[in-house]
Amino acid sequence: MIMAHLKRYKMPGFWGLGVKGGTFVVRPRGPHSKGFCIPLQVAVRDLLGYATSAKEAKSIISQGKILVDKKPRKDSAFAIGFMDTVEIPGSGKSWVVDVGSKGLFLKESPKQESKLCKIIGKTSVKGGKNQLNLHDGRNIIAAGEKYKTGDTLKISLPKLEVLDHFPLKKGSDAIIVSGKNMGVRGTITAITERKYMLEKAAVTLDADGKKAETLRKYVFVIGGKGAAKPGKGEVK
Repeated sequence: MIMAHLKRYKMPGFWGLGVKGGTFVVRPRGPHSKGFCIPLQVAVRDLLGYATSAKEAKSIISQGKILVDKKPRKDSAFAIGFMDTVEIPGSGKSWVVDVGSKGLFLKESPKQESKLCKIIGKTSVKGGKNQLNLHDGRNIIAAGEKYKTGDTLKISLPKLEVLDHFPLKKGSDAIIVSGKNMGVRGTITAITERKYMLEKAAVTLDADGKKAETLRKYVFVIGGKGAAKPGKGEVK
């Protein structure tokens, strides 16, 4: 049996609800990790302030008034995650889910016609093409061998066409999305591949002159050199 609600003490701190407002909160469902996402209801009511109660937030969402990656989402428990776009048509407002030192947050931005997606898996399919598994749960088919796990694609919304490709390599700009240096942005200066089974691949970033080291799986490439901008993360 799938529980419809989550106990507040188990929710991520970046939801910003506090544990004294009640016993339960909506349980997120969708493609993103349960510990690294925000339910649409929480985003609309608590983070954006477009509703004063869960009932009001559900009503707004159920009417298809909230777009996620250019598509109306009517499930109040739908999970939004890193790099997802959120838009309220008619309000002139739009946001991108970003990450800082405390976790995910909604950053107001111009209306987005594309988004960045990290390749987390790759499978060969018929016709010499590859199925690329993206961090937001999407799968797309692409030709050629240039796309590798760990790289980032810029895809159009809502058609999901590949517009650009940013490899995980030295000189690329990236952001750390987990670990003690979560939210830190910088330029990749070194990539250390694992040599033994128990060893883990690591990446080093230059963040405004400070060295930030993290696991390779925590790195999200955000573009070529010069794309990284100061974020809310601090090198620790």
